[in-house]
Parts: sequence; C-alpha cells; structure tokens
Amino acid sequence: MKKFLVCSSVLAALAVLPCANAQMSMDEQIARIYQAEQEIKAIDAAKEAERQEAAKRAADIKQRAEKARQKEQAAQRKAQQERQAKLQAYEDESREIDLEIKRLDLELKRAQVNLQKKMAEARAARADDFVQAELNEAQSQVNSLQAQSNELKKRKADLQ
Repeated sequence: MKKFLVCSSVLAALAVLPCANAQMSMDEQIARIYQAEQEIKAIDAAKEAERQEAAKRAADIKQRAEKARQKEQAAQRKAQQERQAKLQAYEDESREIDLEIKRLDLELKRAQVNLQKKMAEARAARADDFVQAELNEAQSQVNSLQAQSNELKKRKADLQ
C-alpha cells in the first residue's frame, strides 16, 4: 500500500514538474526519476526486511510454542506413566496380598485339620484311658470277688 502511495506521489511530482519547470533538463528529470526509484527500492527493501523480521519473529514464536507444547505433552506422558506405574504397584500389591490371604487360608485349614486330628487322638487316648480304667476296675472287682470266693471256699472247707 505504501509502495503504491510512494509511486503515485512520485508520478504526480513528475507530471507536475514538466509543467512547473519546463526548462528542467532531461538529465535532471532522469536523475529525479532515478532518485524516486531508489527511494522506492529502499522502501521496498525496508518493507522486505521488516517482513522477514516479522516472519522470523513468527517462526521463533511458533518454535517456542511448539517446544512448550512438546514439553507439556512430555509432562503429561510422564504424569500418565507415573499414574500407570502407581496403579501397577497397587495391582501388584493387591495380588501379593491376595496370595498371602490364600496362603494364610491354606495354613488355617491345615491347622484346623491338625487340631481335629489331635482332638481325635486325645479323645481316643482318653477313651483308651477310660477303657483301661474300667478294665482295671473290673479286674480289681474280679480279684476282689475271687478273693471273697476263695475265702468262702476256705470257710466251707473248714466247716466240713
């Protein structure tokens, strides 16, 4: 837009110049046109430099934004991995606890079976003791009755 305005003003100046100063030499007119062209080129070069600087700044901003986005994504991935690792650790611990519970349940069942065996053995031992005590009592009754019988037989024999 500025280039157009500069070109328009240069051409207007050139158009007015021949009318205002008809005696200006052709070399002066060429020099002024050349000078106007040089000014236009300088303006164009400045605009191009400004455009390149703006493009460079935009590229720099875009690059920083991309780096920031990548950094954010990396942080999100790291956080996700940490959450996943934590979840995995909880699952591992849960499995270990489940295995420990199963092991303890099995140990409890073994202990209960052993207790039942020992109780049965104790009952059997008590029953054996009880039977032995009854046998001993019966034996002593038999011995007592035998002694009484022998005594009665002896008396009878003494009586006869």
